[in-house]
Formats: sequence, structure tokens, C-alpha cells
Amino acid sequence: MATQIDKKHFAVSLWLFLLSASLFLSFSMADPDYWGHIKFGQTIYETKSIPKTDNFSYTANGLKWINHEWLSEVIFWIFYKNFSDYGMIFLRLVVGLFFCFFLHKIVKSKNIPGSVIAYLLVLFTVMPFWHFRPQIFTFLFFAILIYLLKIKKLLFIPLLFLFWANMHGGFLAGLVYLFVSAIFSPEKKKLFLFFIVSVIITFLNPYSFELWTGIFRAFFNPLTRSYITDWQPPHFLDINFAGYWGLISIFAYFTLIKIKQIRRTEIIFPILFLFLSLTSVRHIPIFAIVSAPLLGNYFVDLPERIYSKAVLIIAVILTILAVYFKPKIKREVDKDAYPVDAVEYLKKTNFSGNVFCEFDWGEYILFHLYPQVKISFDGRYDTVYPIDFIKNSFEFLNSSEGELPKNTDAVLVYSNRNISVKSGREKIYSDRTATLYKVR
Repeated sequence: MATQIDKKHFAVSLWLFLLSASLFLSFSMADPDYWGHIKFGQTIYETKSIPKTDNFSYTANGLKWINHEWLSEVIFWIFYKNFSDYGMIFLRLVVGLFFCFFLHKIVKSKNIPGSVIAYLLVLFTVMPFWHFRPQIFTFLFFAILIYLLKIKKLLFIPLLFLFWANMHGGFLAGLVYLFVSAIFSPEKKKLFLFFIVSVIITFLNPYSFELWTGIFRAFFNPLTRSYITDWQPPHFLDINFAGYWGLISIFAYFTLIKIKQIRRTEIIFPILFLFLSLTSVRHIPIFAIVSAPLLGNYFVDLPERIYSKAVLIIAVILTILAVYFKPKIKREVDKDAYPVDAVEYLKKTNFSGNVFCEFDWGEYILFHLYPQVKISFDGRYDTVYPIDFIKNSFEFLNSSEGELPKNTDAVLVYSNRNISVKSGREKIYSDRTATLYKVR
């Protein structure tokens, strides 16, 4: 009997592994910040120095730049330099499979079926957020942090935060998790000691304490939730959030029926990050990850027949998604989302100068045209640009009112923008996606 169960578990695990790999290869559309991460990584790698001020825009040139993702960007560039898009696909896949390994470890319970279902639910929720961005390292490190706390290997935690603080600003969420864990831990003093050491070690970065202030400034920027989709609440009808809404439903149901059996230490993190995820899309994967251990326990008493049906349904859904999106070994660029042909036009005409552009296009333009071209603003947002400038730029794009920044030579925007052709502006190129105006 035990042998049959082991064989069954092995078969399910193998299929899950293949599904996971397939899904990590399926979503290969480029993120707006993809090109910037590679370009900035290239600059650091080739100059062997980390820029402290901006040199990529004409509007913030010389202003302080807090690049909290610098180490991730160097890694991105190394893989891109040696293997082009294939290297980036491979890197994302490898990080994803390591994430799956630690996810399996933190959901693992005495009940194998329960572990499998919890694993699938979390994977399904996190997958749409697995972009070509440094945030994937935060997802991985969060799973590792939970695992280290679970097996009480505390000595590795400060080392984890040393890398985390130089790879993505999400390390602050990890420190919150560690702090609250210390509050409710039977070994308070010991865990608080490692918390303090971890906090101190995060200052071992190119910006010292300014890394913290820069991240907090971005977090509390009043404009962020108005203009940045990652910081806006999730939409109920968006298919990318299907796993998230399903996870919430299952989490809420089991929490209500098992509320008396749940310890405070088990429920506090899922509740905290559930609240944050309802206010901001970017917290959805973290909610899923911190819910994983509790989900594994929720399904401990799950009958075999329900388990079989649940796994089958979820596996079928994942399989359909994997087939629908098809595994891809090359990154794709959506010509309806990026000014592909317009940038080629600028290349062919040997354009050199300053381009006022869409927020999501800035780093695409930098990747292809810098240093001949500098842009108005890009995805670095308030880690570089003053808040008033960001507000004025979005107001110009949304209403075409207001003045362009000084020294603007051209304007490149969506073709459906209502940009008035005022005196001194001449339309010189247009396609279904982008329109280019020359500023005399």
C-alpha cells in the first residue's frame, strides 16, 4: 500500500514539476522595465561602478538615483550578454524552479494530498506575476525565509538579507515577516537578535541608509496608486487574478470553519498580506506565499476522493493554460504595446536628442537608442524623478495641456493620445501604435 502511495506521489510530483517548468516558459512577454534592467546592468558591469546619479534622462540628469535592484540587473545583463533572450528565459525558469522547490518545502505537511493542493493553489496565484523583473528574487527569498524559520536554520537569515537588500526592495516585507515572527516565537530573544543583525546587514549596500529612505519615499508617494498599476487594487474580472480570487475563497472558507484550531502565529501573516493584496496588486504573490504553510495544514484531513478530484481539476486547468500559452524559448515584444517601428524609424534617421515619451516606453527607448537618445521619464519613477515632475508629465500625456520639459527635441506617444499640434510641433511619423512629433 505504501509503495502504491509513494508511486502515486512521485507521478504527481513529476507532473507538477513539468507543469511548473512549462508555465514558467509560457509567459514570456516582456515587461516595460525589462529593457531598463538589462541596460542598467550593462552599465554597472562595463563601468564596474554603480551609478549614484541619473545619466539616462534629460529631465533628471545629475539627480540622485537609488537603484535598489542593481545586483539583479547585473545578473540579468550577464545572462543576456552571453545568451541573449534565451539566457533570460533560462534564468527566469531556474529561479522559478528553485521557488517551486522551497514552496514544496513550506507547504509540506503530514498529508501528501494536502501539500499537493496547497502547492498548486499558490503556484497558480504567483505564476501571472513571474515577469522578467527583480521581484522574482523577492518571491524566491520569501519562500526561503519561511523555510529557514521552519527548520530553525537562523544563521543563514542575515546572509539571505545581505543579497536580498541588493537585489530588490521587497526585503523590507521580509524584515516585517521576521519581526512579527520574533514577537510570537517561543525563542523571542534569539529571533530578535537575528532580526537586528539582519536589519544592520541591509545597510551593506551602495547607498547605506538612503536605500531605506528611497524605498519608503516610493511606498508613501501619493501619486503611486494613481498612475502605477502594480500599486492599484486587483480587478475582479481580470483573468490574471483568477487564482488569487480562488485562493482567497478557499482561505476564507477554511479559516472560518477552523478558526478555533488556528494559532495566532499561523494566521497573522496571511491576514496582513491579504489586506495589503486587496489594496495593491504587487502584494498578491506575497499573500499566496505566506499562506502556503497554513494551506498545507488546512488540507490535512482531506478525504482521498476529494483530494483526487481537486488535484485533477487544478492540474487540468494548469495543463490547459500551459497548452494555450505554449512554452516559449524566446522573449516576445508586443508591437501594440511598444513603439517598435517608431524606434526603428529613429534608428534609420540617426536621430539624436531628447525624447518626451510614455512612461512605459522610456526603458525600451533607452535600450535601443541610448546614449544618442535620452528620455523624459521611465519605470524608475520616484527613485529618480521629482514627484512634481511625474505629476506634470502624466497630466500632459492625459490632457495634452501644459508645457513640455525644457530641451525636448521630440515627443513619442500612443497614437490615440490627443496631442495637439501646437506651433513648433510637427508630426513626422505615425503608425497604429505610436506617433512621433518633432519639436523645433
